[in-house]
Amino acid sequence: VSTFLDPTVSANRYDLVLAADVLYAGMDGLFARVLASHLPCMDEAKGMQSKPTEAIIACPFRTDSPLLNFFGIAHRLGLAL
Repeated sequence: VSTFLDPTVSANRYDLVLAADVLYAGMDGLFARVLASHLPCMDEAKGMQSKPTEAIIACPFRTDSPLLNFFGIAHRLGLAL
């Protein structure tokens, strides 16, 4: 288990990224880019010999939820949803 505070995180490959309550208005684009930096894009995932890294993001319902914007940004970054 690692956190973003661990400087060795970027040197490691993980099978699963798990995040909860990380999407906030105005920060959804930042989180999407950080997440994309830890996941292979769709084209890279197709050519991988092993199963690509998966992410599970838990987002509680909020009236100001940035979830739809996050999905759009994640798609533009090449993440499979």
